[in-house]
Formats: sequence, C-alpha cells, structure tokens
Amino acid sequence: MDAPTELIPGLMSKLASTELSSLRVRDPCRSAGSTAELPRTSVEVFLPQGLSPVGTEILIRQMRRLVLTPEMLIGNKELYVADDALVLECLSPAVMTKASPLCSEALFLSPDKVLIRTEASADTWVQVMDQLCREGELTIISKLRWKASRFGGRPFALPTATSSALAASRRRKGKAGRGPQLTDFATEVRINGEPGLQDKMLFDALIDHVCQSTRLRLAPYAPSTSWSSGFWKHLASHDPAAPPGRARLFLGSKEEVTKVHEALHGQVVQVGEDWLSVTVHNDLLDVGSWMGNGGRAP
Repeated sequence: MDAPTELIPGLMSKLASTELSSLRVRDPCRSAGSTAELPRTSVEVFLPQGLSPVGTEILIRQMRRLVLTPEMLIGNKELYVADDALVLECLSPAVMTKASPLCSEALFLSPDKVLIRTEASADTWVQVMDQLCREGELTIISKLRWKASRFGGRPFALPTATSSALAASRRRKGKAGRGPQLTDFATEVRINGEPGLQDKMLFDALIDHVCQSTRLRLAPYAPSTSWSSGFWKHLASHDPAAPPGRARLFLGSKEEVTKVHEALHGQVVQVGEDWLSVTVHNDLLDVGSWMGNGGRAP
C-alpha cells in the first residue's frame, strides 16, 4: 500500500481495527513516489501463504474497499513481472488521485512513473488524460505504455495534446508554486522553412506589423540591453550557432503574449517563389493547446 504520509496513521489504524487485522504489516517506509513537495509512504502487507491468484485479487479488492481512499494505491509485488502491467508516465505523483479509479493495482517506480494494472480501455484512458490536461499544467499523464519487455514499450494510450504542449508542461514543472516571472512571457516567433538572406529583413517586417496591430512597443535588442520586457532579438544575428528563422520577443504579460500570438500565428511570408508559415510559441500558450492527433495507439 502507498499513501500520502499524513494519511498513514489513519491507514494503520484501519488495518488494525478491521477484519484485516490478522494480516502482518511491516513498518512504513519512504515510497518510491515520494517527493519533497508531496511526501508519500509505503506499507508492506503480507498476504496469507498459499493464496490462489483469485483469492489474492479478492483480498486486494477487499482491502481497497475497507481502508483505501483515492489518494492511496495498492498493488501486489507480482506486478513487477506481470505481462499485463503497464507503465504510466506523469509529471507529478499527485496525478494518481485522479488515475487510481482506473487502476486495479498500482506501484510507484519513481515519482514520475507508476506500474499499473487496468481493466479500462485505451479510449477511457485517453478521455481521462485529456481531462487532466485541461485541469492543470502539472496534473498530466504524458503516456501509458507497455513495459519494454512487451511490445517493445509500445504506447497503450496517449493524450491528444500536441508534443509542444507536453514539452511546455515539462519545462514549467520546475516553476510550480512560483509567481509570474518575466521569463514566462518570453515568446519565440519562427519562420518555418528556409528564409535565406532575407531572414533578418523578414523579422523586421513582422515586428513592425506586430507593433502596428497591437500597439506594443518592441525595441531591437542590443548587447547593453538589461533584462526587461519590451524588446526583441533576432537570434541568428547575435549567435552564429542559432538556427535561422527564429526571433525571441521579451514581453511583459500574458496579455501581450496573446496579442502577439493573434497577430502573427498562422501568417505566411513570401521568400522567392515559396510561402513560409509563421508560428508563435510560448509555454503559457502551448500548455493549453490540446489539439494533437494522439489517442489510442494503432
């Protein structure tokens, strides 16, 4: 059994006072899913020897009914070698409060990986994943897959979030609990394709369009510029290793980020006979863009 540390006294009391009191219980120890922000503790319960697989499943269900709450997990150690076990990958162990109803058994491998057994379909898992994505940027299940020993770790279910949205959530994981910072509003504008020698000139025109349509004031970056909002930087002009077709805008609020996104995202620019698309990327926006082609693995 695995539970938030503050719930362990109540769990131990229930184990001692219910019809499960005859089971031998080992002293609690730190859970593999424990973190500094969300401490968890595991309790090892020894089942009667000679119990059949069906009897084991019935006893596990009985323990779940009598003593467990949604924050608690239960799993037989046989799960480590079971062929039907799946690996749930997440950003925070807190996600298991919502995912546990779909798990008949679950064991933490680490704070971001949980070994589970489920009777729910892949489509049901996709619905839960998408709902969690809409509820918060950290309560996310990024993947549910088979163990590497079966089907080569092939996905069982994936959220319909775009890869950029999931990557943004991972980056923002380290910022949880902090207030808004200027770095949150740094926004990248990309020209997708080969802008060639017109690279800087194209961005001059794009930034001029942003300033006119949004009434934002964006000054060109200079080496003497202090860290603040209200300027933009053509990356290749300042770093020879930077890819072409990239500019970073240093904005002051999410409202400004939204204005730039509305002004530029989806626009096209002409380079010779080619038309190249323009996209705008910011973690605050990408986290909420759940429009990918995920779902059940084919």
